[in-house]
Amino acid sequence: MTNHSHQEQNQDRPDSRLSFFGAITASISHELNNVISIIDQTNGLLEDLVAANESEITMTSDRLASIASGIQKQTERGLTIIKRLNRFAHSSDFPVTEYNPGEILENLCAICQRLADMKRVKLIFKSAPDSDRVTGNPFLLQQTVFEIIRAFLNIAQKDNEIAVEYLTAENQPTIIISGPSPETEWSDSDTAGVSMGIAELGAELDIAYNPDISRFRIILPQNPGNTQA
Repeated sequence: MTNHSHQEQNQDRPDSRLSFFGAITASISHELNNVISIIDQTNGLLEDLVAANESEITMTSDRLASIASGIQKQTERGLTIIKRLNRFAHSSDFPVTEYNPGEILENLCAICQRLADMKRVKLIFKSAPDSDRVTGNPFLLQQTVFEIIRAFLNIAQKDNEIAVEYLTAENQPTIIISGPSPETEWSDSDTAGVSMGIAELGAELDIAYNPDISRFRIILPQNPGNTQA
């Protein structure tokens, strides 16, 4: 199925973007909360060990090293999560800017990993090395790809695989998202949000369906830009 242009103005689009931003930040906040909870639990264990030591029960250096290592691991994890959120947030700074789709989509997939883990689904990202930069709307691209990932997650079963790949085919920036297929072909209602994003990006969308695997192929224009007036 090939994307066709949408002539009507979609007044719900700003709310859609806010909803997307909210979904991403909510997922990240849950992940950060888990990090803080683990650090808090580890700190409680350390307090118990200090109290035990005051009661002449000796703490071993190995035990202390293990606790310190656990705190350090969670601290680094938290800083990585914040870095991902910061990169995601700044992708909305300008409606049209120069960016690297591979880097943007890798960050998005890392953020979406928690959602995939909750459904015990494998989420894989692949990108050609040293991918070229393009000019366009990185926030809108992420929202469009996220809509596809979420559509796959909605029907995915345990151990299913969702793959996001960015490549340059014949100097044309291309994104391929593959995953499990629904029982019947994707309907317009299933992909409405995707189609609107594709239209605004000035891109092309092709959906290949078979009973086992579906593939969404997004072809970005060589000089994308934002087609909204």
